[in-house]
Amino acid sequence: MLFRSINVFRVTCAHELHHAIQLSYTLQSDKFFFYEITSTYYEDYVFDYVNDYYQYLPSFFSNIDMPFNTANGWFEYGNSLFGHFLEKKTGKDVLRKTWEQMAYGGTPIVSLNNALVSKGTDFDTEFAEYAVWNYFTGSRADTVAYYDEGNNYPEIHSITDVPLEQDTTLLLDIAHISSKYINFTNAGTADYRISLIDETGHDFWEST
Repeated sequence: MLFRSINVFRVTCAHELHHAIQLSYTLQSDKFFFYEITSTYYEDYVFDYVNDYYQYLPSFFSNIDMPFNTANGWFEYGNSLFGHFLEKKTGKDVLRKTWEQMAYGGTPIVSLNNALVSKGTDFDTEFAEYAVWNYFTGSRADTVAYYDEGNNYPEIHSITDVPLEQDTTLLLDIAHISSKYINFTNAGTADYRISLIDETGHDFWEST
C-alpha cells in the first residue's frame, strides 16, 4: 500500500509539474481537455512503470464516440492515449511543438495540425489512424504495430453489427472529431460494396 501511495504521489507530481510548464506557454481556459491529455500522458512518460492512467481507460473505451475535445472530468484523462499514439507513430516532439504553436495563440487542434504538418502528415490523417489503434487493444492487441501496452487496455464494445444479406442503408450520427465502429459480416457468398455518404450526398469512401 505504501509503495502504491508513493507511486501515486510521483505521477501526481509529474502531472502537476507539466501543468505548470503548460501555463508558461498559454492559458486557454476553454481548452482544458488538451491540458489534461498532455499532463496525463506526461505522467507515464516520466514514470512508465506506474501506469496510473489505466484507471481512466474503461470509461474512455466505453464512451469512445465522444468528441476528441470532450472535457467532462474523466474522458480527457483516458484520451491521454493520444499522446502514446503520437509518441510511437510520429515521435516524442509533436506535443512539445503543439504547445509552442499554442503559445502564439493557436487552438489545440490547429496547433496539433501545424505540428503534424511539420512531420509530413496532418491532424485529420492521424486522428483517423488513432481510431484504428483504439480498436486493437485487449484480446485484439498488437503491441508491435500499435500501443506497446495495448494488451493491458480495455476493448471497445460499442460496435454496431451489420449483417450484409441485401442492400442496406445505415444512418448514423457521429459527433465532430469522434469515432464509431461498425462490424460488417457477410452472411452469404455475394460480394458487397460499402459506401460512406455524408449529409450532402457525397460518396467519400468505399470498399468492396
